Amino acid sequence: MTVGRKLLIGSLLALLAIVWFSAQGWLTYRLFTSRFPGANDFLARWAPGCALLWYGENPYSEQATLRAQLIMHGRPAQPGEDHAPFFYPLYALVFVAPFCLTQNYPLAQAYWMTTLFFVLVAGTLLTLSVTRWRPPACLWAFTLLWTALNYPHARAVLLGQFNLLVFLGVGLTLFFLARHADLAAGACLVITTVKPQLSFMVIAWLLWWTACQRRWRFWVGFALVVGVAAGVCFLVVPSWMGDFVRQVVHYDELAGTTYHSLTWIMVRHFLGAGPPLEAVVIAGFLVAALVISWRYRLAQGDGMLWATAMVLLLTQFVAPRVATTGYAVLLFALFLLFRRWTQSMGRHWLALVVQLALLVGQWALFLATIEGNVETAAVYLLFPVPLLVALVLDRPSTNTDSGS
Repeated sequence: MTVGRKLLIGSLLALLAIVWFSAQGWLTYRLFTSRFPGANDFLARWAPGCALLWYGENPYSEQATLRAQLIMHGRPAQPGEDHAPFFYPLYALVFVAPFCLTQNYPLAQAYWMTTLFFVLVAGTLLTLSVTRWRPPACLWAFTLLWTALNYPHARAVLLGQFNLLVFLGVGLTLFFLARHADLAAGACLVITTVKPQLSFMVIAWLLWWTACQRRWRFWVGFALVVGVAAGVCFLVVPSWMGDFVRQVVHYDELAGTTYHSLTWIMVRHFLGAGPPLEAVVIAGFLVAALVISWRYRLAQGDGMLWATAMVLLLTQFVAPRVATTGYAVLLFALFLLFRRWTQSMGRHWLALVVQLALLVGQWALFLATIEGNVETAAVYLLFPVPLLVALVLDRPSTNTDSGS
């Protein structure tokens, strides 16, 4: 295929994507968000963030936060309700800024949800590429559809969750690492820092692994982008770092959340045990992550991919807060298992069965146990716990280098 023909096809695909994005966003607005505004996770970032661009207000200030509360509750938030603070590093505003072109929140919400849909699809395609799982065409198409309909992913889009940006950031980072474009990989890793509770362990792991591989350009790309982003933020809002930390420290009071880590749910909610046992179990998961990081520091191919999948999964068990909307990052582990099962058994039907079971099981459990509009603790465990067992049972050799 000639270069000119490739450019023509690429231009047509880009034009199709723009038309699709525009039409989907407008239809979402007309048929859904104009009638049922919501996506509070986006609203809590949009209103304070846009206040900086519109009025020059510090997005971490009480005045900017009040703007979100008035849209969300119609009044100032009461104790126990979501106070809608900005809660994110200030440079996360780069993702919000394009949606501040309008002060019509339902319209901004519609196009943000559409953006998250595209992010989810892009992250899925990147994950398929990185894990090298190549299902037949029909299963490939079903997998894309399943990704959009599966409970945690659909919920993330409906709530306007930034968690999907972490999924995309991990996918881009691993995609470029596999192609030894380390500078770009390090730069893309910065995307994951918008939700550090989801990414802090995988950031540490990838920095450690690339250091052991002497791939220092990865560090350069990460440090440059973080440095520039933080520096610009200090110029715009000099107090942003302290303001951000203050909001994180008071997360429980401001966010009105119920559950903590997956370990908290298992040990304290279901077993009724106290903080000492929870601390012991979390310490065990952290030790496991450290052992994996040491043993697979020189691994390539499946060894490195498996270690990354384990670190992403163990994060869900030790992070201070967990949300089912953050489970999209676990698709990396799931698709890696699908590919390894296909290689060892030569059958793709098992992947289809697992996807159908997850699709039906998670939605059914959510609908059967929902309390008001809040998901119950059981919903949190249905996917990550079996996935952890499957990953442990399918541990590859530390010297695996296939497909690197």
